[in-house]
Amino acid sequence: MLLWGLAIAGAAAMGEAAGAIGRFFAKVSVLAFGGAYAILAWVAEEAVARRGWVTATELIDGLAVAETTPGPTILVLQFLAVLAGAREGGLGHGTAVGFLAVVLLFLPSFALPLLAVPVADRLAGSARARAAVAGISAAAVGLIASLGATFALSVLFREVAWLPVGALRLPLPAVPDWAAVAVAGVGVVALFALRLGVLCTLGACAGIGVLIRALDP
Repeated sequence: MLLWGLAIAGAAAMGEAAGAIGRFFAKVSVLAFGGAYAILAWVAEEAVARRGWVTATELIDGLAVAETTPGPTILVLQFLAVLAGAREGGLGHGTAVGFLAVVLLFLPSFALPLLAVPVADRLAGSARARAAVAGISAAAVGLIASLGATFALSVLFREVAWLPVGALRLPLPAVPDWAAVAVAGVGVVALFALRLGVLCTLGACAGIGVLIRALDP
């Protein structure tokens, strides 16, 4: 955990944005549950809506890049850190911030399971622990659904207004992106009607996207 603490201090010493990213990622690495997609819901709210480190479109781009690699999807957060860091101090600065982000995100993932080994059997046999895990799983499903809806709005509409209703914000889509709607429609038909499989569907959608961009750059 000494390395983790040094990474937090190093990020704080690199600049205001780097320090804020370091503190936030340190909090995410310890408190987040439910896998990469559940974490992205929290990150999207903080990094896009509150902090403005990246736009929703840039975060989606990072997710798309992460999905093409054999590594964990959570590496989209490294993409976010590099991009935000580069805006603060150039590419070299962004690369350093991205490295520290990975350290902050992954060190607790190795340390916490080791600390839990002595009580793992006791937790596995505890009805309260199983109930807590079931509750966390249900919450994670809700977070992933919320993330999917947020990303869908960002992709399918060029403009989205938000109506505050108490503690909630309701989306008011304004200007559809018909090219994105067409590609998404092809994907839905390919997956659920034609049952082409994920790889064929991705290939078809990518090809249509390239064609649309070539015809209407």
